[in-house]
Amino acid sequence: MRISIAHKILMIIGFTITLILGASTSLHVMELKEQTLLNMSEKADAIVSPMLSEINSLTKDNTVGSWVLKIQGITLKNILKNNTFDDLQTIYFIDQNNFIAAHPDNSKVDTLETNQVLLKQLNPKQNAIVAMEQQYAVAVPISNFQGENIGYVIVSFSDKDLALKTKSIISNAVSLFAIYLLTALIIAYIIIRRIILQPIDQLVEFSHAVTTGDLNCPINIKSQDEIGTLASGFKMMRAAVRQQLNSMHEQHSLLEDTVAKRTQEYLDAKEQAEQSNQAKSRFLANMSHELRTPLNAVLGFSQLLQDSETDKNKRRYLEAISISGNSLLNVLNDILDLSKIDAGKMQLDIERVEIPKMCHELNMMFLQLSAQKDSTYK
Repeated sequence: MRISIAHKILMIIGFTITLILGASTSLHVMELKEQTLLNMSEKADAIVSPMLSEINSLTKDNTVGSWVLKIQGITLKNILKNNTFDDLQTIYFIDQNNFIAAHPDNSKVDTLETNQVLLKQLNPKQNAIVAMEQQYAVAVPISNFQGENIGYVIVSFSDKDLALKTKSIISNAVSLFAIYLLTALIIAYIIIRRIILQPIDQLVEFSHAVTTGDLNCPINIKSQDEIGTLASGFKMMRAAVRQQLNSMHEQHSLLEDTVAKRTQEYLDAKEQAEQSNQAKSRFLANMSHELRTPLNAVLGFSQLLQDSETDKNKRRYLEAISISGNSLLNVLNDILDLSKIDAGKMQLDIERVEIPKMCHELNMMFLQLSAQKDSTYK
């Protein structure tokens, strides 16, 4: 699942606010508890201070401490009945041997205190506050006139007031948390949208425009932070891309001019070659025609002389002239075939070849050469 930057920042802000309010609430609850316990200790001192003064006076007569505590127990019910503290639950005495010396409930007198948590927290030098089930017990040490510990006054207070105050603090904290969180997220989103998201949207739009070839897309970001630096980098990138494109266009134009020039040169050379080839073909055709006319006359007159000549030697000479002339005529025909090949009009004909006749023609063509060299040709 894709999570945007705004959502991530809002999540961080929400987590931070939750952490701060949670820590603040915890500290407030701890402070409230500490203050409440301190108030309980002060109220316990206020309740037992008259009894402590009387105990100090009674012990001067060497009265046994446990009996002094039992005597003070007579006033416990009156104290509970006439106290002005709503959270006071009970008061009782225990001696230095952990036996209950006085208690509003007479059935518990002279019984051993069984609450080990309370017994472990007893301190003969200062008040001890012990958390018990739905109440707090304040243990006030009792000393005789010589300063010796003879027991403790256990004053119990209900924890309902602390629980109600703690619940009220937590409820207020939750309400404030909801209000603060919603307000902070709205303000943060507005600020993030203006400072971060809108510039990023512009950069994204610019990158898409550059991808499609639009280098004129504006970037209206003038902030002097990291996003402003990023926008400056995008502008520099656009300038570099534009410069490269201009260089590519120039190279492309130069390449097109070069290709056009070379193509024109090739076309000119081709046209010149074609003209030369056509001139050659025309020259060959004209030359063959010019040679064919006198050659036909030579062949015609040699044939007439051959038909009217009776001398065998002369007839042979005339025959040699006719054969050589016909060979030369064939050569001229072959030259004409070359011009036909250039014109694309060459046509091949299949004809019967007479080998004995070909050999005889060769013999007559080379007869004169062999006679000049006094050699015999067979």
